[in-house]
Amino acid sequence: MIKSTKTILLIPVIGMFIVTGLYLPVQAQPAIDDIPASFQRYVETHYQEKVYLHTDREVHLTGETIWFKVHCLDGSCQKPSDLSKIVYVELIKDSVEDVAHAIIALENGNGSGSLYLPTTLNSGNYSLRAYTRWMKNFDETFFYHHTLSIINPFKTLGLTSPSRDPMINVEFFPEGGTLVAGRSCRVAFEITNRYGKGLNYHGWLTDRAGRKILEFSPTHAGTGSFNLMPVAMEKYTAHVTEPDGAEHEFQFPEISAKGLSLRVKPGGRQLRVEVFSTENDEGAKLFVHSHMKIQAFANLRFTNGRALFSMDKSGLPPGITHITLFDHQGRPAAERLVFVQPEKLLKITVSPDQPAYGFREKIRLGIKTGISNRPVAANLSVSVFRFDDHLAGKGDNIVSYLLLTSDLKGRIEDPRYYLSGDPQRAVALDNLMLTHGWRRFEWQDLLRPEPATPREIPDFRHMVISGTLKNSTTGKPVSDTLVYLSNPGKFLQTYVSRSDSLGRIYFELKNFYGNRQTIFQTQFKPPEGYELSIDPVFSLQPVTTPALPLQIGKDWETILKKLSISMQIRNAYHEITRDLTAGPADTTLFYGHPDERYFLDDYTRFPVMEEVMREYIHGVLVRRHQGHFRFMVIDPENDNIFQEPPFILLDGVPVFDTDRIMHYDPKKVKRIDVVTNKYFLGKKVCQGIVNYTTYKGNLEGFDISDADLVMFIDGLQAKRTFYSPGYPDKNAADSRIPDYRNLLYWDPDRTTGTSGTSNIEFYSSDEPGIYKIVVEGITDQGIPGYGEAFIEIKGEK
Repeated sequence: MIKSTKTILLIPVIGMFIVTGLYLPVQAQPAIDDIPASFQRYVETHYQEKVYLHTDREVHLTGETIWFKVHCLDGSCQKPSDLSKIVYVELIKDSVEDVAHAIIALENGNGSGSLYLPTTLNSGNYSLRAYTRWMKNFDETFFYHHTLSIINPFKTLGLTSPSRDPMINVEFFPEGGTLVAGRSCRVAFEITNRYGKGLNYHGWLTDRAGRKILEFSPTHAGTGSFNLMPVAMEKYTAHVTEPDGAEHEFQFPEISAKGLSLRVKPGGRQLRVEVFSTENDEGAKLFVHSHMKIQAFANLRFTNGRALFSMDKSGLPPGITHITLFDHQGRPAAERLVFVQPEKLLKITVSPDQPAYGFREKIRLGIKTGISNRPVAANLSVSVFRFDDHLAGKGDNIVSYLLLTSDLKGRIEDPRYYLSGDPQRAVALDNLMLTHGWRRFEWQDLLRPEPATPREIPDFRHMVISGTLKNSTTGKPVSDTLVYLSNPGKFLQTYVSRSDSLGRIYFELKNFYGNRQTIFQTQFKPPEGYELSIDPVFSLQPVTTPALPLQIGKDWETILKKLSISMQIRNAYHEITRDLTAGPADTTLFYGHPDERYFLDDYTRFPVMEEVMREYIHGVLVRRHQGHFRFMVIDPENDNIFQEPPFILLDGVPVFDTDRIMHYDPKKVKRIDVVTNKYFLGKKVCQGIVNYTTYKGNLEGFDISDADLVMFIDGLQAKRTFYSPGYPDKNAADSRIPDYRNLLYWDPDRTTGTSGTSNIEFYSSDEPGIYKIVVEGITDQGIPGYGEAFIEIKGEK
């Protein structure tokens, strides 16, 4: 609903972005020394957001609910984003099929929600993705993606054992991007199957004569690297063998006779870059940036075709740093990614009060958050679920996603490994930088004369609905025309937008919850009428990196049967949790308290509306002009009568023809409100307001066939609280209800405060097994953390 203040909706939002310089013109083709300035302009006009979701588990059954926590962060510093207040969440099958979705409101960059999994879904891996409206201006690769396995126990599972995939793909990535003859180069490689899963197959390189030059094997997940001194005019061929001896040949990158190349030594406290050139008299520039911030810009001068650059890594933020080499003409010639290990992470310690518990026993957890042994406040989410090695996921946690995955392109297999304590992970991590090199922009976009104008504006305060108004005959945009959006109901939600030069309209909807019937209207239509189209609420872009196929082995069978029984028992007693979903009880009408309010049941009922209006409604004068009714509202403030007719509504829906409301059955009307002051509703100036409210709040048979468009639109998801039963008295009546919960506890909004501590209590269920406790979150300064612990439930002790 719109506040009863005289504001113009959405215009301040759009105006703010114009004033602050979004998408300012950029110089045509900057000189090489202007690259930092161009980069800075690009950053200022292309604000980056990151979205991360923590889900309660990696594997779910149909009939269950996915619970999740949402973080929306500034991409440059990972602090809560001040831009978007809404996040869109989708569960997608086969890249394009949206099977469940939710729209989540944010507060200080945080939110939470849930997705119910219908029993009609087939078993498989699904893509969970999330994004803001602003992020839809950029490539789908920017969205958050996570793979969830969903099992339907009511359908044939198709139990299979993993088999060898005959399709093999091998790609080679010379450091910096180019092989230059006579310059030693580190070459990374990636061996995958058709789905992008890494294969640890052996390979070798041969020259044109068939001589073996070197051998190579992956370090981790199909990736590895080797050093090569390429020879001019040589042609290399790569060979890879499978474990059964089958051999495959693959093309190797071409060798350039001249150009620039670079080598980076990422280890140690210094970032060392060695640059080679075949043209000694021509300089080059080295540009270093991370988290969309400039870290260094250096002029390079070559001695015997070689130049060196180094900088202290202590000044670089943790995560990925980009190094780009430009030639003397300002063209990007080579690029390299380097990962900077975090020196400070949020340490989350999870301490159960005991290692094992009986059935329906109270469990107490202590949580501590700190950095460098100092307590730090953090916003956390907590999940406690039954753990099984077969169902253990290898996806991201908040640390690996924010520092690593969110800034890399393509599928990253087992991303948590790269931040683990494995002694080989440093080598594997640098190979990952070489094989998944990517940045959040293209240099040609950064240097182009006129950056693209964004189509999507952000949900800066509330959820935004947008669309386009066109002439039905010509198809041309219609500008400077008022369009009304309304939702029939007892609590009015009525909005107005004026179409711009492109026919675009925008509505900013406050407290728009649930799937709502929405009516769009224009008042003054040409004979040919208007064509009004509303933009889809959710993105239509297919998932860039779809989920891999789900392979269910025979060893899953026992655990899946247990999970299925648990789910069915819980759903059988679902009535105990029906009252856990509720939307905000905002009953404020957009015009506030009316100047006059009439409950018609307090008066003698008249059979026609004209008698009601003339006899009872003091603030409205009824007139007839050329056979048609006309309302005039008395303006007591100026002791006068408004010259224009008032804004008339029925259950929040504008009525532009007074005759129609005068022919409406007054017995269906419960209340009439009158506002006798001038009121500004968006771009519309109302000369008073007359609002009719029916008993049911659903227009009660009023004909809206003249509306330009009537459709249902998804709104915000109402708050839902996770149900966790308590058993203080095991002899109570409710203790006889079966309890086979495998998700014991979920809290998406746990904070530790300045003391860095928090305590949690909940009860175990009747389901024995090992349970995993996962706690993850982030500080106000953008430092993420992850912690876990295990407990056992084994019945009576």
